[in-house]
Amino acid sequence: MGQFEGEWGEWRGKFEGEWGEWRGKFEGEWGEWMGQFGEEWGEWMGQFEGEWGEWMGQFGEEWGEWMGQFEGEWGEWMGQFGEEWGEWRGKFEGEWGEWMGQFEGE
Repeated sequence: MGQFEGEWGEWRGKFEGEWGEWRGKFEGEWGEWMGQFGEEWGEWMGQFEGEWGEWMGQFGEEWGEWMGQFEGEWGEWMGQFGEEWGEWRGKFEGEWGEWMGQFEGE
């Protein structure tokens, strides 16, 4: 039993040493990679946000122009519609009144 425990202890010590080396190397490389990734991500995000801001600014200007034009045309159309509606309604109520008037004497 003593020999087995000795060999087991030796193997385990060797394994833990190699595992520790590998893990240290891995964590070092992982840290470098993550640092590089973070820098590249930051550069990309900065560029993206700059371009996004430009696009949104352009979109906002174009949207504002389009909305101004739309609201102007909508206002004209609604004004025209209101006039025509008023004329039609006046005519309808006049004719309706005449038609209903024929029944009042009965």
